[in-house]
Amino acid sequence: MLYKYATWKEKDNNNLTKKNIKGSKLYFNTPDSFNDPFDSASSYNISSESREKLFDIFEQQTRGKLSNDLIKEARKISGSEFNKIFKSTDYDPLHNSKRGITCFSRKNDNILMWAHYANNHQGVCLGFDIDENDKHLKKFFDESNDQKFFPKGKACRIFPMKYVSAKERPLIDMSNERKSWAEILTFKSDLWSYEKEVRIAILSFNTKTFPRTLHYQPNCFKEIICGANMKFKTFIKLKDFVEKLPNKNEISIFVATLSDTSYSLNIKKLHTESLKKITDNYFGLLSLGDNIFKHSNILKIKRSFKLSTQKIKEYWTSSVKNTLMHRIISDFKFCEFDIAKMARQGGEKPANILTEEDITLSEFMDSIAKNIKNLAYEKTSKNNRL
Repeated sequence: MLYKYATWKEKDNNNLTKKNIKGSKLYFNTPDSFNDPFDSASSYNISSESREKLFDIFEQQTRGKLSNDLIKEARKISGSEFNKIFKSTDYDPLHNSKRGITCFSRKNDNILMWAHYANNHQGVCLGFDIDENDKHLKKFFDESNDQKFFPKGKACRIFPMKYVSAKERPLIDMSNERKSWAEILTFKSDLWSYEKEVRIAILSFNTKTFPRTLHYQPNCFKEIICGANMKFKTFIKLKDFVEKLPNKNEISIFVATLSDTSYSLNIKKLHTESLKKITDNYFGLLSLGDNIFKHSNILKIKRSFKLSTQKIKEYWTSSVKNTLMHRIISDFKFCEFDIAKMARQGGEKPANILTEEDITLSEFMDSIAKNIKNLAYEKTSKNNRL
């Protein structure tokens, strides 16, 4: 399984991730937009032998177009000048338009990757079943949907990135263009090694701009992992989104949670029953209504900050919706307890019995009370400043 980290915004229906999942499409970048300025911009080695080969290629390509005198002058270009010419083409728009790249990771629990590429753990990580032995990805791409691009010539490869130290930056021999193209895209500084990157690169031999998206076989998309900082309300929307997909039965939903003992993430799978219980609990908590005022901490906040009943209800709703998923899954065990049922019963504890469900609801309400206190404090402080 290979993974792609991505942003996910609850209210943004035009979010690129959502659009691409709906259409079974992958987004491709060109090297000029990478966050690593060294990526795809290797240092060139122009040996005497390479220089002569390049001149021969140049002469063949310009025969009948340029005079012999101009060709002779071109042969006087030095190796260092050649180096400058090649560097100048690295990010040339026409040169870039022929190279499309999309990146995956072997890791779905890298804290830095979640922070950098998934909106500070608020986004998602998508899991794809890709056969790395199928180097030209015949089983992965849906070429029938991209006939405008695929029949006209392309070189497609999947390969793991190679990470080298600063002093080991490879020198590329430009007399072998295809080999050089592969090497340029394969190497990165070892400072990026934590990414465990696997890259799909496509070289188009057309002069037209490289297509920004290409279709993959829908059955290759297998997992969607929600970030630890995803909000409760966003998760509910995401779940609804997945349930409307035609291949929904092939997609598993996971949530990243925080380890109690180390700086690491746990990736927890949510089964059908758990997903239903989470949804029910979400709407159950929103419907607790007046019963929240039976919670002593919330009553104290109401009196201390002189808040209206309506304002407390608003704060309650906001706090429930914005609770982070890692707390929902880890701390309150929403997958196990029927808080929705308790809400329907008015949140009352059964006579003379203290159940695990009661404890769980009480813990959750304690945390919501803290959120409400913070909201009230912020509101009061702002009014005082005004």
